[in-house]
Amino acid sequence: MNRQAVKAWLLDLFYPNRCGCCGAFIPWNGLLCPDCAASLMPASLCSHCGKMPCTGEDKLPYSRVYAAYAYKDRARDGILSLKRGNNLNFAVHLGRVLGERIPAAAYDCIVPVPMSERRIRERGYNQAERIGAAIGASIGLPVRKDCLIQRQSDIRQHDLGARERREHAKLYEASGHKLEGMRILLCDDVLTTGSTAQRCAELLRQMGAADVALAVGCSVVRECLTEHDRSNQAKEK
Repeated sequence: MNRQAVKAWLLDLFYPNRCGCCGAFIPWNGLLCPDCAASLMPASLCSHCGKMPCTGEDKLPYSRVYAAYAYKDRARDGILSLKRGNNLNFAVHLGRVLGERIPAAAYDCIVPVPMSERRIRERGYNQAERIGAAIGASIGLPVRKDCLIQRQSDIRQHDLGARERREHAKLYEASGHKLEGMRILLCDDVLTTGSTAQRCAELLRQMGAADVALAVGCSVVRECLTEHDRSNQAKEK
């Protein structure tokens, strides 16, 4: 048993391990309970846009999308657990699932979508970074957190509609680093309207990246859109 395993075993004595989706008690070295693990089925999402059905968008700033699951049912519960700062097990699970689908030789590094310093202090971590770290550990790619920044905002993006998300995405900015000729794997927890991912991918290309692909834990499919999202989309037509 290595040092990390011993640490996890000892921690479990005082803070019992819980499923990353439903919160049920599980063995110290597990990530999900058997029921949640069995219910998580890979979604047939478009590799070009990451949606189901395909959005039909021809020009996107990222070349392809890797997504573990559709954002619904137990997968949605796992993402919400991450966002609430309750449990990191689902981030590790997502990283391992995505690591099985992503060819390590195709990319030079992983860049997580950033979070403002205030939000990190509130939550304790950036879930995109944790998923990216799990992918990196799975396929041997470094994670770079010095490429993108997010300006401070009190707005929570999950409360925004499609048009508002596009405006909010302007809070993401490039750092002063150069990425000439690099092949980047941009990482986030959820692909919703794509506004954040497209903004970040555009910034990475402006920094010199030769290719940008997107890896997300979950993607919101059309039937999973909330009434709030549908209302905002209707207003934009």
